[in-house]
Formats: sequence, C-alpha cells, structure tokens
Amino acid sequence: MTMNNPSMVHKVGGAIAGGALGAALITAVPLMVRKRYPLPPGTHFEDTETIGAYIQGLPIGALGSILFAYFLACLIGGLAASKISGGTKGSVYTTGALLLATSTLNQMTIPHPTWFNATTPMMFIAATVLTIQLNNRGRKSQ
Repeated sequence: MTMNNPSMVHKVGGAIAGGALGAALITAVPLMVRKRYPLPPGTHFEDTETIGAYIQGLPIGALGSILFAYFLACLIGGLAASKISGGTKGSVYTTGALLLATSTLNQMTIPHPTWFNATTPMMFIAATVLTIQLNNRGRKSQ
C-alpha cells in the first residue's frame, strides 16, 4: 500500500527507521562471528590496532557473512523505509546512504582487508537498487 501524499514525517521517519533497523541487523552478525571466532582475551574495543588485526585474521567465510549481512540489512531496512514512507524512493536512498556512511566510518576507524573495503559499497548499492526495483514492482501491481 502506498500513500497518495506521504508527509515529511513519514518520509524522514521511514529513512530513520530503516537505517535503525538496518544498523541493528548489521550489529547482530558480527556478534555471532565473535561467538565463533572470539576476540583475544583482554581485548578492548578502543584498541583499534588489535581489533584490526583480529578482523584481518578472520576467515573469508566470516567476512563474507558480514558482507551478506550488510546486503540483507540494507534490503530489509530499505523495504521498511519504503513501507513507512509510503513508497518514496528518497527514504530508501537515504537508508542505504546512512548504512553505507556508518560502515565507511567503521572501516576508516578499524583496519579491514582491502577486498572487504572495496566490496562493502557494492553490497549497499546493490541492496538499494534491488529495494527500489522491488518497491516499483509492488507499486505497479496494485
């Protein structure tokens, strides 16, 4: 269902809710990865050098699961933003941009493998494009 004339509250609220939902999903997967591959004892998150070495040492499957989580989080967050905003594309784009920006900030703060840094934006862009296509498809069938 799309709104004929969604208010600014719906548009902004959709983007914020989509971003928050996406961020929560993105946070969950690294927590699961850390259960399987625990941090070195006594590691503090303020120690970006140690955290960076830990991330660099993770198996490709663990890092791949995080990338897939980025994709799914952006897709689900974008769909939520679309639903709340009445189907506006701007809310979907804003959700994708918010999630990409927070991920980029994380990668600028903590060293990640180069291939991971290069692939991350593609996950967010692909998920945003897919969300827009799904959003358009849903609007045409109504």
